[in-house]
Amino acid sequence: MGAIFEKGHHDGREKLFWPAPSIQGLEADQVAGVSPMKKPLVLICSQDAEFYLLYSHILEVDGFSSETADGAKAALALAEQRELQAVVLDCDPASINGSAICAHLKREPRTTDLPIIALIAPGAEHQHLDLLKAGVESFVRPVAPAKLLDCLRARLGLTKRGSNGVE
Repeated sequence: MGAIFEKGHHDGREKLFWPAPSIQGLEADQVAGVSPMKKPLVLICSQDAEFYLLYSHILEVDGFSSETADGAKAALALAEQRELQAVVLDCDPASINGSAICAHLKREPRTTDLPIIALIAPGAEHQHLDLLKAGVESFVRPVAPAKLLDCLRARLGLTKRGSNGVE
């Protein structure tokens, strides 16, 4: 969260409103000269832009960083390039083959222990068993944001909100 400087209404002096959205990419702790704590990086994979924008926002408000991918190729490329701590995978049978992505991630030495949470479409409950065998936690959509956050924290060993470095 960054700071917003705004002219006062009556006296013309600048006022500092804290916390507020980032300004020009500077975070509040960077402005203050303090090194920011590293936030857990979560990859959100979905072809539904509303889904990944919503969940990206939810994660970031709760103290996580997020990257988004709109398909299997992009997700696997980001998994190779970034130091991810978890993956949230929106398994829509019509567009994203979640089982194939999970199998690939679990085969690679760099991502074999990466926690993956799969959100599956209603009516596709048959995917639960395949995902469970692959070591993937799965929920039927829609899933309450609090439930997803609790699952992420548990899989990452973070016991409560804010324990990932952000109050």
